[in-house]
Amino acid sequence: MNLPENSHIFALVDCNNFYASCERVFNPQIHNKPVVVLSNNDGCAIARSAEAKILGIKMGAPYFEWQHLVKPHNIRVYSANFVLYGDMSARVMRTLEMFAPEIEIYSIDEAFLKLDTLPVHDFKVYATEIYQQVKQQTGLPVSIGIASTKTLAKAANYFGKRVPELKGVTDFVTDPSVVDGFLKQLPVREIWGIGQKRAEFLQKYGILTAYDLKGLDDKWIDDNLTIMGLRTVWELRGTSCLQIEEDEKKRQTIASTRSFGKEIKSFDELLEALSYLISIAAQKLRGQSSKTGYMQVFVASNPFKKGLQYRNAAGVVLDPKTDDSAVLLGYCRKILEQIYSPDFTYKRAGVIMSEFVNHDEYQYDLCHDGGALDRRSSLMSIIDRYNRTVNSGEIKFAQEGVRRQNWFMNQNKKSSRYTTNWNELLTIKI
Repeated sequence: MNLPENSHIFALVDCNNFYASCERVFNPQIHNKPVVVLSNNDGCAIARSAEAKILGIKMGAPYFEWQHLVKPHNIRVYSANFVLYGDMSARVMRTLEMFAPEIEIYSIDEAFLKLDTLPVHDFKVYATEIYQQVKQQTGLPVSIGIASTKTLAKAANYFGKRVPELKGVTDFVTDPSVVDGFLKQLPVREIWGIGQKRAEFLQKYGILTAYDLKGLDDKWIDDNLTIMGLRTVWELRGTSCLQIEEDEKKRQTIASTRSFGKEIKSFDELLEALSYLISIAAQKLRGQSSKTGYMQVFVASNPFKKGLQYRNAAGVVLDPKTDDSAVLLGYCRKILEQIYSPDFTYKRAGVIMSEFVNHDEYQYDLCHDGGALDRRSSLMSIIDRYNRTVNSGEIKFAQEGVRRQNWFMNQNKKSSRYTTNWNELLTIKI
């Protein structure tokens, strides 16, 4: 296809019902059956197959509210298996990288591809090839939207998921005249970048669809939706304002929190749980090559339990800034001694790290042995690499506990880590 100069072509590839689809890859018996994946502690629905959605199970609905539907409708319910989902996501992204020189991993289950530099004559055929390759390589179904802007690609993908006749691929590029017809069917609340509050505001003015929005005066949009809203409208009109972001943005804060499988009473058990959470946060910190200058720890009683409630938090300024789990765990005990009360039981706790600097750019002052501290960072990296390789977290600090404790999350319906653990490989009975 001959494209006009300076034109852009984006494809948004989105895995359908990602967590539920991952479970189906390794269990063919649940294809075409309602599937629901639960959040941490098996609390509420965070993913639903199309069949489960038809039964009226809402996103975020607590398990106890719809548990009565499970047996009558043979709903397959799973605890979240984020190790499996993360590995399946990586496999999808590696497959997509074969089809475009520029790719932006937008979330665990979707990515933008930039296609305008490729010698493609028929983008719908090309997208169909992407669809088939992802399915063949991973077993996961996807939907693909192709358009001249990222916002329009999102809109195209919306219909690829919902209109069976499109067979998962919606092309706004080959015939641009079809775009308005689709935008007239796209509710404003479904426009990428609008959000619920803005959608409610627009609906008060009778602006109900994407087509209504794109026809508004620029000044009115700027006055009421700010420059970000104006860019969204320009994108709906076909003017590209958002480019591919290939570099993953570093987080400015890292939080590791947990609701416990049972309430905790003792100081030592609470310290063990918090130490486990700090180790997770520290690994994420090192994963983005950062050091933290501030760490806050909080604990809380069960808010759903009758009686007096308790919540407390305290933090520490870290000088020098660090990514060393041993240092952070040492401060954990000191902080917990400040906020722990033996008069309560605890249902939730967590750690929040902030005030980051780049590991490679940080300079120690004369009071600290920078060489020794850097060697500690290297040791932490070696431990992280080993734990990722065996995927079991076998190397850890004694303060975290030596085995899975009763306070750990309830995950009574968790599937196996089929792709990352030798002991949990899929077995087939012949």
